Amino acid sequence: MSDWIDERAASEKKKKAEELTEAEISQQKATVVKERFPTFWEALLKQVYSDCSELKMKLPDSTYDHFHVGSDHIGGFTLTCDAVPPLRQITVRPDPDSLRIHVLGTASTAIIVAAAEDGLLSFAWRGKTFAGEVDLSRALIEYCKTGQFHS
Repeated sequence: MSDWIDERAASEKKKKAEELTEAEISQQKATVVKERFPTFWEALLKQVYSDCSELKMKLPDSTYDHFHVGSDHIGGFTLTCDAVPPLRQITVRPDPDSLRIHVLGTASTAIIVAAAEDGLLSFAWRGKTFAGEVDLSRALIEYCKTGQFHS
């Protein structure tokens, strides 16, 4: 066999091993997300409730900063801005099997859930990355209020 054929065969073998490694890494990260997601979801719910309560307490005269949190009976929650009109409401639903959190409102979007290098969960949504439940709670509340979020 010629040297170039040996080199090509070795290159293809290396490429397949790298692809397998990338697939294994992706599978491991998906497993980490699925294992950590229930704990994160519980922490996010607590954070959203806490943030909404604190907004009402610290800004009692600003109904634009008052939100009602309710259950959607499918494992998610609804977030409604008390200022009307217009009624602003989003529904947030977990979907750990697809590594997403669905945000349903006037425009439906999905938050992509990933395992960061440090093993913690990270969240990508509408071109921004969020590090945990505090950041994501703020983003959801701001999105419900204005349809966008602030840096």
